[in-house]
Amino acid sequence: MLIKGWKVVKAHNHSSAIQNFYTGAVFYRKGVCARPEPGCGPLTIFKTKEAAEFFVQKLSPNGHLLIEFQLVIIHCLYTPSNLDSVWCSEYTTKTPVGELERLNSCIIPDSIAFADAIMPLE
Repeated sequence: MLIKGWKVVKAHNHSSAIQNFYTGAVFYRKGVCARPEPGCGPLTIFKTKEAAEFFVQKLSPNGHLLIEFQLVIIHCLYTPSNLDSVWCSEYTTKTPVGELERLNSCIIPDSIAFADAIMPLE
């Protein structure tokens, strides 16, 4: 089942805005399903555009980015994941979605979904 969602990516190459250094970059191209590397993932996606906008705004207060790249929000379809924690267990501690949201003030609670695949629509 495909569900609509919103992904925040770097404007210059459409890779994830926030990514684990060890798992490599995931690139999001219109009409192409992006998947995590084997043994990694799942991917994260915002359930609403408002949640994605809140995330970007929190990362760029007063128009100054806290990270080095310009970010864009892209509309996507995604396949929900049955996994309950994110990132690669070989290199980092896997983090459940509730903990990810609790630890990050730039994420609205219950606004993130985990995905096995994400396909940008734009």
